[in-house]
Amino acid sequence: MKKTYSKSLKYLAYVVLSVLAFAGIVIGLFFFSISQNKKQLNKEASEKSKNCNSILYVTEQPEITFFDFKDITSNHLEFKVIRNNKVIKDTVILDTTANKNIINYINIPFNSFLKTDSILITVHKEFHYYISDFKHTVGLNYGMFGPVATSDCELLNSFTINGNKNKTNLNKAIAISVDKENTFDTTK
Repeated sequence: MKKTYSKSLKYLAYVVLSVLAFAGIVIGLFFFSISQNKKQLNKEASEKSKNCNSILYVTEQPEITFFDFKDITSNHLEFKVIRNNKVIKDTVILDTTANKNIINYINIPFNSFLKTDSILITVHKEFHYYISDFKHTVGLNYGMFGPVATSDCELLNSFTINGNKNKTNLNKAIAISVDKENTFDTTK
């Protein structure tokens, strides 16, 4: 009886070790596959990044957030596209509704402009904001275990506003007062 018990115990130990070894191999292959997929996506993203850097125009109408303002309606906003110190396009947004809605964000109202252009936003005819440094980047599509594919080029939602990098919101602390003289030509 002892011999069969000993044999059964050995057999059980071999089975358990075999199952653990098999599970280790499967888990190892899974993580190896994820690692190889990430390497491939990084290579693909690097190749697509070159294409993104060659894009000349911004066509996405980026969103700008107003922070530290409590009373902005669209009647208080002027937009200008500045290229080589000259105003290329300008627009004033008019809100003709009876009740003026206070806004917290707005999309830049130009359908297309060069990535090298600056956008001047004037708030309340009092504060200037120069927005520049527009960049495109490769987007990644994410799955349960990380990125699974690259997408087309997308506008990076991070700009330089009045010399402050990586911003998306306008606040009074970084504003340039309108009292300072304009350094650009207003002739189109």
